[in-house]
Order: sequence, then structure tokens, then C-alpha cells
Amino acid sequence: MEAKELIGLDVAEKEWTNFLIDNEADTLIPDPDKKDSPDKEDREDYQSKKANFDKAVKAISKGIISIDDDIITQKLRYPIEKASGEVLYSKLEYNQRWTAKDRQEIYKGRDPHKPDEAMAIQQKLLSKLTDIDYIVLGKLDIRDQKLTDVIISVFFL
Repeated sequence: MEAKELIGLDVAEKEWTNFLIDNEADTLIPDPDKKDSPDKEDREDYQSKKANFDKAVKAISKGIISIDDDIITQKLRYPIEKASGEVLYSKLEYNQRWTAKDRQEIYKGRDPHKPDEAMAIQQKLLSKLTDIDYIVLGKLDIRDQKLTDVIISVFFL
């Protein structure tokens, strides 16, 4: 079931844009000048950034993502549960506090260009930002994970 819009898309877009700028991630804001560029790479870059940007804006407008004091909270559409059905996590809180050493440890010995290793890196990054064991995060529904990937990109440019 589709969640209803709680705030206007224009307000959500402004909130996400400001968050990206405040966190020095403004390169994730789609550049409208590239939309109709004669350069194929520019157009593809625009389309990719626009799709991810719109995903976050839509989630904010529906209350799935909230931002408070630079901490993002994502309500999970499909909570992480134990086999018994007990809910372990119904939301994820992203706290941007991490160190260069943390990042080195996550990437150590991994090739981000290999799909299976890239997924492992994403899971470890998510674990670091949310302080939830990466094994538990392996139970995250793919529909929720599509949004986690957008959020992670803000912190690990």
C-alpha cells in the first residue's frame, strides 16, 4: 500500500537539497543543464542523480525519511524480524559520525567494482552508519534497501 504524501514535494525537495548542501554532498543534486546535453555521459549522470534525488524527496514527503539535527531516520516499510516474527528494527537511524580508519577497514581487501564485494561494502557502510550488525542488515527487504543506498551515498562520497 502506497503511503500518502504528508508534506509537499517542493518542501521535501528543499529539505533534501539543504541536507545535501549542509553535508557537502551537493554533487548528488542533479544538474538540470545536463538533462538535454549532447554528451551521453552527462545525460546519464543527470538521469541517475535525478532518480536517486527523487527517491529521497518522495520518501521525505511521505514521512518515510525524516531529518533532525543531521541524523536521518528511515522508517522501514518491511521491518527486520526474527524468525519468530518478533520485530527487531522498524526504523534505521543514520548517524554520520565515522572516521577515516572506519572507512579503511570497510574497504580493506575489497574491490568495489565487483558486484558481490560492492554489496558487502554497502552492507558494512550501512552497519557503520546505523550501528546495527551487518549480518542483521542482511535481512533488510530489497525495497527498503533501495532507499538505504541513496542515503549511504550522502555520507560516503
